Amino acid sequence: TDGGYTYSDKVYSVKVTVVDDGGKLKVDETKIMSGKTPAEGSAPEFDKTEESIVFVNTYDAEATDKVSIPTVSKEYTGVQRPADKKFSFTISGENGAPLPEKTTVAVTGIGTADFDSLVFTKAGTYTYKITEDDLSEDAVGYTKDESIYVYTVTVTDRDGKLYAQGELTDGEGKSAEAAVFINKYEPLPTEYTFPVAVKKVEGNVPEGEEKTFAFVLNPVTEGAPMSEKNTASVKGSGNATAFGKVKFTEAGSYTYEVYEQELGDDCTGYTKDNSVYTLNVRVYNDDGQLRTEAKLTKQDKAADKAEFVNVYKPAKTEIELPMVNKTVEGNTNGNEDKTFTFTIKGEDGAPLPEKTQVSVTGSGTASTGKAVFDKAGTYKYTITEDEHNNAGYSRDAAVYEVTVNVADKGGRLEAAYVLTKDGTAAEQVSFVNRYEPVPAEAVFEVSKTVTGNVPEDAEEYTFVIKAADGAPVTENESVTITGEGSAVFGKVNYTETGVYTYTVSENAGSSENCTYDDRIMTVTDTVTDEDGVLTVSRKITSGDEEFDSITFVNDYAQDEETTPEEESEVHEESSSSVAESSEDKPESSSSKVIEQDTNSKATETDKTSRPDENDESRDKSPVEESSSKRIEESSSSVAESSESSEESSSSKDESSENVPESSIPEESSNAPASSSADSSEVTSKPVPEKDQSSESKSSSSSKSSSSSSSKTEKTSTAVTTNTPNPSTGSKTLIGAQAALLAAALVVLKRKKNNSDDEDEG
Repeated sequence: TDGGYTYSDKVYSVKVTVVDDGGKLKVDETKIMSGKTPAEGSAPEFDKTEESIVFVNTYDAEATDKVSIPTVSKEYTGVQRPADKKFSFTISGENGAPLPEKTTVAVTGIGTADFDSLVFTKAGTYTYKITEDDLSEDAVGYTKDESIYVYTVTVTDRDGKLYAQGELTDGEGKSAEAAVFINKYEPLPTEYTFPVAVKKVEGNVPEGEEKTFAFVLNPVTEGAPMSEKNTASVKGSGNATAFGKVKFTEAGSYTYEVYEQELGDDCTGYTKDNSVYTLNVRVYNDDGQLRTEAKLTKQDKAADKAEFVNVYKPAKTEIELPMVNKTVEGNTNGNEDKTFTFTIKGEDGAPLPEKTQVSVTGSGTASTGKAVFDKAGTYKYTITEDEHNNAGYSRDAAVYEVTVNVADKGGRLEAAYVLTKDGTAAEQVSFVNRYEPVPAEAVFEVSKTVTGNVPEDAEEYTFVIKAADGAPVTENESVTITGEGSAVFGKVNYTETGVYTYTVSENAGSSENCTYDDRIMTVTDTVTDEDGVLTVSRKITSGDEEFDSITFVNDYAQDEETTPEEESEVHEESSSSVAESSEDKPESSSSKVIEQDTNSKATETDKTSRPDENDESRDKSPVEESSSKRIEESSSSVAESSESSEESSSSKDESSENVPESSIPEESSNAPASSSADSSEVTSKPVPEKDQSSESKSSSSSKSSSSSSSKTEKTSTAVTTNTPNPSTGSKTLIGAQAALLAAALVVLKRKKNNSDDEDEG
């Protein structure tokens, strides 16, 4: 207890079963169980099924002291006054007010009477009426005093102690010290029946629902008589119950008002009609008989009935529509500062929430707010993501449908929604944006550069590319380039930022005369994100060096060149040989074609395919270039030797006969004869004894050198000289050059053979 109150010890358990009824949630069963509050630390036990949850508190305040009821006083007016007539008076309580032990007192003649005292045990306002009872049959001609005294007792609770304060008012509402009743003589009274109130209900009233509405008849004129019942009621639309009849005992004009009572708690959703109808009743004496004449008006306009209209407007309800959830995926560079917007639209005039467009930055949530409904029904909404210009981010095209079902629950609207995504049930509104930047494209191109004595028949070079773990693979893992040029392994698409590494290398070839590039080129592509677009920065390295391109360089070795010492020796020996040869040769003789070929067994086809030595456009070998230079330097000395020769024509025969066959070099002996009819072989001076052994080895040495020199395809030198005018008696310069060239070749051959002998030794 607390200040007189005793708290309820009941505990209730409420179990609500909700089922899915064709896509709509429906309350299938509500079960209420009750029990008593358990002892501390114990669980409650529910053992009784209840219809509703009710908590009853009792209050036991100390009762009031005895409260006296005002005295009843009896008086008379009129010409005649019945002597010794007995009149009785009754006190009645409204709404269960406590009554005295005796509720009736009597007065004979003129006098007073008192009721017993009252005791109150509850705080509140108690209303009593003190009235005179109907007159006895022997009191003909006398009217009963219809006065009604109202005794109002206000009981207050002051810290658990009740105190009463009473007030008595007469029929006119005036304060009175005593209930004074005056009997008088009156003409015959008349009765009047008050008009019936009419109820009209409008609006979308739930089917089968009928609420009760009450009306009040209130006297405006002081002392206007009232019926026993000043209220009337009606259920739903229709005529209300009657206010009843009123008796007029005096002529006069009496005014009343008829209005609708405040609506009860069960009339939630209905409006109250605040109209007030005015009823004026005129009572007049018609030869000792009182008669009535009534007029009903509404705002000073005549009305044939007191009609009240109620409109059904259930209380509005609101519901929080689903939150918008945004998730950003695939964002590897931290660009979660992008903003996305979402729009909610209602169909067929559905009430919109506080916000019809919300935004989320990066991943997060946003609320559209509440939607307010003022009538039952089904309302549909869609939630979609707006188009955006955030580079690299996708747009979620999902369409979420929110179906709000608003039901009328006894004048109160209740709303619940069902969420679907593209027609399928969903638990929440969730949009996912995938961050996929615009891919970057990279091309892998390799180049080949060839230096040195490049062969005419270009060689094929193969290159291989390898991708490190995680790097996308090119279309081709290897490519081939013929000679100098470039080739493309293909291209790759980068879809994510990062560092991607590749290695490019050349497969070594089989050519012995070529130095292949054995470097491994490392290609490092760094992919970065620039506002949703991937860009590539490339670095090409090999060891500590950095390059602008993937280029491999192969070098081919040059043909052997004579040293300055060898050239000097060749010059001296050539000059001597030419001088000696000039003495033996007749002026009319033609020089023989001298051909130095590293392959002594060359076929006729090889011979005919050699380039023309007289063609100035052809490329010369290093030996040819060196020999030609020496020949030019020795031209003057050769000419002088030719002029000083004492024997001209006869020396030719002697020289030809005296030259042994073995003194002719191998290379020279293998040279084919000229096709010219008048050409003759040019012989060199005899080879010394000491060089015979070297020449014996020239065959194998020649074969070895032919393998290497064949790669250059510039391995032979041929010079053809003709003396078209033998009658001049002098050696031509061309013949001298041919002889000098032949001698130079012989000397070089000897040097080569000697070198080979030393290597074998």
